[in-house]
Amino acid sequence: MLTTQWHQGAPFKLRFPITASWTIWAPAGCVTIAVAQIMNYHQFPRNYCDWSLVNQYNPNDPLEDNGQDVLDEVALLSKKVAGGCRVECNFFGSGETFSTPAKAKRFLRDVGYTGTEKHLGYDADVIKKTLDNDCPVFIGALASSNHGHAWVIDGYLNYENIIKTYNGPTTLLKTNTVNKLFVHCNWGWQDTDKNGYYASKVFDTRKGPADLNGYPAATRGVNTKNYTWWFRIVTYNKPR
Repeated sequence: MLTTQWHQGAPFKLRFPITASWTIWAPAGCVTIAVAQIMNYHQFPRNYCDWSLVNQYNPNDPLEDNGQDVLDEVALLSKKVAGGCRVECNFFGSGETFSTPAKAKRFLRDVGYTGTEKHLGYDADVIKKTLDNDCPVFIGALASSNHGHAWVIDGYLNYENIIKTYNGPTTLLKTNTVNKLFVHCNWGWQDTDKNGYYASKVFDTRKGPADLNGYPAATRGVNTKNYTWWFRIVTYNKPR
């Protein structure tokens, strides 16, 4: 669904304050980028920014090749979304930019998205239903007690694996069908290699996306790259 591969660095952070921890601009924040990519997908609200100008930004080009008017519009969009989501820069002196799914949900509601809901826990059916309605899904989760991330799920794939058991070379004993749901994740990172399909509810970015020839092991979050608990999902109606 998403064609954007946005991240927290420049130009998205260029209107953010310079923090003592970073001695450079604070990162735009994962909530900011997730929400901004969803808004850009729908290009709603229509007059929130110059969407056509924003979509001229190409992250694969050198920054200066994008044109100053494009960079300025992207930076302004990011800053406005961050303000709406009430992000906190240099959160508790960490140098990180922080917000919550609840604030993201409130912001989407305030700018005109109807039917906004925050769902506690992970619900694959809710995710699939929202995607079927042409709406990318905002999701947040924790990897440890003090580190979380927000990203976008923008697709899913039902993977069917047929397992046949034989007695000898030709005698078929049984056939089992194993169904597995994979969801497509846009992480909002400059490392776009992490974007791709992950086994539903198993978001271990250390291993990267699945190749669909096997299932990733389900492991509980133990560091900053494995997001598997304290899930929060934000859904909404497709804007008209």
